[in-house]
Amino acid sequence: MANPFLSAGTALALTIAGATSLSAAEQALPFRRIFPSEYQSFIPTWNDTAFPVLCALIRSPEEWSAAFHPAPGMGQNKPFGPEAKSFDAEHLLVICRVMAPPKDEVFTVEKLSVDGAVLTLRYAYRAPKTDILWIKHFLGLRLPKRAYERILIIENGKQVASLNLRAGQWSLPPLPIRHQP
Repeated sequence: MANPFLSAGTALALTIAGATSLSAAEQALPFRRIFPSEYQSFIPTWNDTAFPVLCALIRSPEEWSAAFHPAPGMGQNKPFGPEAKSFDAEHLLVICRVMAPPKDEVFTVEKLSVDGAVLTLRYAYRAPKTDILWIKHFLGLRLPKRAYERILIIENGKQVASLNLRAGQWSLPPLPIRHQP
């Protein structure tokens, strides 16, 4: 049976990009992209001066609601977020930046790997060519549910964030969980 997290192109890209550069304990991790147009929601404003990159490992509908807010007035009829049952099998890793509206894809996954309980995302970021920053655009990945303890976020070869899940840190900056009535 085919792995639902790997498209043929993703599997080939992981094989070409990561197979020879993984350490003995490090394993490539399958994923599927989430695109901003999939859901009718947005990431609320955060202090992007203190935290240029927002990152979160979303493991529940409550964490989704903290990271994304519904946008019913956008003139579309899409779901506001993933179905609750999807969190039984997968986590969502989200990386977000404030930028000018991109004309082309600005995030390229180079490698998603796991070494024990440490998840590492390596990606390239190509900023749109303007100094006007006014939208939030994200890289979203669906990945298999596992007991990760730490996440390292590497952008253009430089570590830009780290999440200590073992200590309860699921987002950076910390996002408040809004409990539903």
